[in-house]
Amino acid sequence: MVNVILVDYRALDTLGEISVVGIVGLIVAALLARARPQALAPEGKGRRRPTLMLQVAAQWLLPLGMVVSVYFFLRGHNAPGGGFIAALALVSALYLHTVGHGSAQAEKHFPLDWTAWIGWGLLVAIVTGLGAFAFGHPFLTSSTPHLTLPLIGELHLASAMAFDTGVYLVVTGSVMLTLVLLTRLLRSEPNA
Repeated sequence: MVNVILVDYRALDTLGEISVVGIVGLIVAALLARARPQALAPEGKGRRRPTLMLQVAAQWLLPLGMVVSVYFFLRGHNAPGGGFIAALALVSALYLHTVGHGSAQAEKHFPLDWTAWIGWGLLVAIVTGLGAFAFGHPFLTSSTPHLTLPLIGELHLASAMAFDTGVYLVVTGSVMLTLVLLTRLLRSEPNA
């Protein structure tokens, strides 16, 4: 019920909230980019290599976390889940991989621009809201057209899912951008 309320009835509030999440993510990233590694790292602690158990667990849990993320996203409109929870599931899996293998190795596997994810997410959410104008409805009005396709049958397409995609992208981008930069600082890794 919460996700339906957030993307159907209170979508404008949610758009404002993801805008704030995106802006905060960018501000925190800007502050972390200027921070000195010595200020955050504990004294006398050298850079330690992750344990083999953590590396193996991260390798196995990454695909599972991705599947759970997709599951939460797809079922989230009318059941528990949605873009925000799905994004946090994805972030958990990606960050476990980053901690287990180091940020340099993780960035080789996933060379993603998290700042772009924030921008694309906001763009998708706004375009979804503007799309309602094409059908003569107010900004961010959700609709659910029903299509009947051969061999598949009746298919329900909720426009709120496109809005939820924007939420997913913004939350994932903001949290991952912050965590990756913080990990670099704590491990005294150079900026890539």
